[in-house]
Amino acid sequence: MINLNNELFDRKTAARLIKFSPGGLANMDSQNLHDLNPIKIGGTVRYSRAHFIKRFGLCPNTPDDELFTRKEAADYINSTYGTMAVWDSVKMYDLNPVKIGRSVRYVRSKLDKHLISRLSR
Repeated sequence: MINLNNELFDRKTAARLIKFSPGGLANMDSQNLHDLNPIKIGGTVRYSRAHFIKRFGLCPNTPDDELFTRKEAADYINSTYGTMAVWDSVKMYDLNPVKIGRSVRYVRSKLDKHLISRLSR
């Protein structure tokens, strides 16, 4: 579990939060392939807590709110990778996937809302 109470994350923590390798995130930083707005302090790179919460729609008061890859999200809601891709492309459900470069991530709380809405039908 990642503590969202810290004001700044180091690269390793930020990478773990969005399910990337620190090296992959560093590569994306150097090529400006995302909008995570890294902050350079001396020789280290940090990422803003407030920006992560806003960018990914994470709830700061819910420590279990996490990002899933498309495969993890599909498994979580008992679907398939391909079905998730189709839902995203036709905007079938309000899952609001987050794009990071070319990668797609899903916020757990939004998947939970989707599951609850499906159960109440």
